[in-house]
Amino acid sequence: RRARSRRLRLAAVLRRSRGVMAGNRFLADYAQRFAGNVMVLPTGVDLRPFPEEAIRHARAKSASQPLASRATALAMARWA
Repeated sequence: RRARSRRLRLAAVLRRSRGVMAGNRFLADYAQRFAGNVMVLPTGVDLRPFPEEAIRHARAKSASQPLASRATALAMARWA
């Protein structure tokens, strides 16, 4: 129930926003379901120093996590 409420609030914030900046294509694709003006602003983290296995593990783990926190949603909605 709590997760559903958060998804609904995030969708409402995205619908009201003039634009959304997402940190990656995955988040941008989600935001585009609700917002018209979505831009990908990639993270500035250089992944070269990290072992490939650690990167694969982190990507797999993040795929199973919630799409965005409330703070992220609010920050994204403020961009206009």
